Order: sequence, then C-alpha cells, then structure tokens
Amino acid sequence: STADLLTEWVALATKGIHYDFEKLYGKPDGINRRVSLDVAWSPNCIDVRCYDYAALAQACDFLIIMGYDIRSQVKNVSSCTAGPNAAIYSITQGIEAFLDLKIASNELILAVPWYGYKYTCLNYDQKSRADSIVACKIKEVPYLGVNCSDAAGREVPYRDIVQLIVKEKLEIHWDALSDTPFVQYLDGGIRYQFWFDNPRSLSYKYKRAHNFDLLGVPNYFAQIGIY
Repeated sequence: STADLLTEWVALATKGIHYDFEKLYGKPDGINRRVSLDVAWSPNCIDVRCYDYAALAQACDFLIIMGYDIRSQVKNVSSCTAGPNAAIYSITQGIEAFLDLKIASNELILAVPWYGYKYTCLNYDQKSRADSIVACKIKEVPYLGVNCSDAAGREVPYRDIVQLIVKEKLEIHWDALSDTPFVQYLDGGIRYQFWFDNPRSLSYKYKRAHNFDLLGVPNYFAQIGIY
C-alpha cells in the first residue's frame, strides 16, 4: 500500500520520492474535478511550514487558508495569556502575505472557525469580583520551541459556548483589537475564559475576504457548529 511504501521510504532515509504514472486505468467520468490544498494562515513559515507557496498555488486549483488556530505559537510576549483564535489583524496579514507572492486572489479561499477555546486562568483572586475582567494567565504549553501556545486551552463547539452563556447568563465581552468576543466563567473557584467566533466576528472575516476578492469562505468545521 502507499502507507507501507512511505514507511519504508522514511526508514531508508531517502532524500525524496517520485511517482511515474505509466498507465492510468479507467475512463474519465467527464466531471471537472479540482485539487485544493490546506495551507497555514500565513506563508511566513508558520509552525515551521516553510514551503514554496507560490509553486504550490500553481500546482493546485486553489489554496485554502486555514484562518484559525493562529495562536499555535504565541511569540514575543512577556506572559502567556488567553486570547483570540483568529484575530482579524492576523487574518489580514496572512491574506496580504499570500497576495504578495503574486498568488491570484481567486485562487485563495479563507476557512474560518466555527468554534472557540476554553482556557483555565491561573491568576484568579478569590477576593475579586467574579465578573471583573483581568488578563487570563494560562499554563505555558510549548509547541515547536515556543513556550506559549493555544495547546493550553481546549477546543469547544460554538453550540456549547452559546448554551453556557444562556444558562449562566454570562456577559459577552468584546476585544476591539482582534474583533473577537469572549466570556469568562467562574466554576468551583476556578476562572475560565472562552474565546470564540460568533456571527459578529465572522462577519468581519467575511467582509475582509470579500474586500480582497477571495474565491470563497468555508467554515471549519461543520460538525461542531450551530445552525
């Protein structure tokens, strides 16, 4: 199988692999199929994915920009705190960087998140008000050499966040810098913050994709959405 061949290839420490399709069996079905490729939210070596994105764009019909999990590596911060999953400024920077590579806008698709992250705050003061807003310091969970990452949190379906907000009558706060909503919740003496996307924050991302004339805006991922 292909998996067995790849395992053997890695074990042999070869420098590459080449496929030579001499014969393709079966007749074309006449359907105009397309090939797409998921790419990081920016072409600038995100998570050590340092690829020739311009060449990849030429080899595919379009690239799907993963406009989520942007905090996989949080660099240049004095302390590790909870924050947005897909800040609008990062989304904008990523799209502009792909366009700077001369990749056509109609070859780019922006995938947006329909979920959020739950973070446990380490700095809760029992004497403070339950609804007081403070930076939520989180555990440092290293990822690819960077001490701060969203791995300290847990993905939560948007549906579950909405249900929690309604049940606990939580106030939805707004981070103007990232155009992202968040709520905080006190449970058993532990403070949690949920950073997520909702119709308002997603509308900014849709508008940004429209302004850049991108091909489309799918969501990631439908199983954990609310409709």
